[in-house]
Amino acid sequence: MTPRERLLTTIRGGAADRVPLVLEHFHCAGPEEFSDPGRREIAERVYDKMHHALGVPTGMNRYLVTNPRHIREVSRDKRGGDIQVTSEITTAKGTLTVVVEYNELTDTEWTIRYPVQSREDIEAIRSCSWEVPADAAPPDLSDPPDWFAERGISWLGVSSPMVCVAGMMPREMFLELCVT
Repeated sequence: MTPRERLLTTIRGGAADRVPLVLEHFHCAGPEEFSDPGRREIAERVYDKMHHALGVPTGMNRYLVTNPRHIREVSRDKRGGDIQVTSEITTAKGTLTVVVEYNELTDTEWTIRYPVQSREDIEAIRSCSWEVPADAAPPDLSDPPDWFAERGISWLGVSSPMVCVAGMMPREMFLELCVT
């Protein structure tokens, strides 16, 4: 089986010749796509054993899926091995601030300040207009790359409604709202 057939067969509940290999952040048309030598070495080892996902850009975020045009980065600071990014979400009812930190080595992100801190902030973020992002379109596969028949899969990731609500506020606030 090709890596593509293996993954699709497994997703559909069929029996594959072996377990498909899915490594997040290692979807690539070729190992040369990675500038980091460590990532490139891993990609070279697994390239022929895994599929390549062609994702559909959605501008997805966990802030009630707020349209990216409402979000503006205001600062980016390097702090040791981490990068702290402060952004503002412009709403019809005021500006909300979000702060996240990102570690390049571990490819991990965590939230320092959530945009929603109060019930008023919920109303503010709800006031953002929503429309399908302009670049949210499937990849053009009318003339697919040579590797697509063996390794290519087109997919769209959509966050769950629960995550889109829970991800915009501190966990304690979300749990309190669920209970009340």
